[in-house]
Amino acid sequence: MNLELFAPFAVTIASVSNFLDEIDRDKIKEYILNNAEKYSKNYSFGENNISSHLKEDQTLENDGILDNFLEVRNKIQNVLDEYCRKEDEYLQKITNSWFNIQTFGDLTYPHHHPNSSYSGVLYIESNPETQNIHYINPIMTKSRNTISRPCVPGDLIIWPSYLIHYVKPFSEDRRIAISFNTQNV
Repeated sequence: MNLELFAPFAVTIASVSNFLDEIDRDKIKEYILNNAEKYSKNYSFGENNISSHLKEDQTLENDGILDNFLEVRNKIQNVLDEYCRKEDEYLQKITNSWFNIQTFGDLTYPHHHPNSSYSGVLYIESNPETQNIHYINPIMTKSRNTISRPCVPGDLIIWPSYLIHYVKPFSEDRRIAISFNTQNV
């Protein structure tokens, strides 16, 4: 594993390319698509968005979608531990996780994740040519105010939860992603 750290705004974001191979992504995608009917559409992110975010059965003991993929959850935890050590931060524990399915016209409005230390996303299906995640500079100087990263299938990205981020409306293709939040151990 090759953890890349980059600090576009004096805020370090962690990225692991090819975190999951195609076989593992296909297993997760099949599970999500087979269970998507259980979840209501989240119209705040677009007409077609389906999300398992903030289901009433999510607790610290049942943290959501990653409970179904403990090996993946443990791999994410290992990256999170390495990131925290390199940044000299408190160790973290994943406290909740969810999936999002977004298609034509869907978007994610600029937001941050309150009551969390770090947040992350694991791309299961996406088109890096047309889909990006955008981060807004928290310092808001005259220099670069946003930075974008392509949504590459299999990539994992982790950032401080206060960092505002968004995804522009989709013009084509589908994006399936697993997101998560953490708290200090």
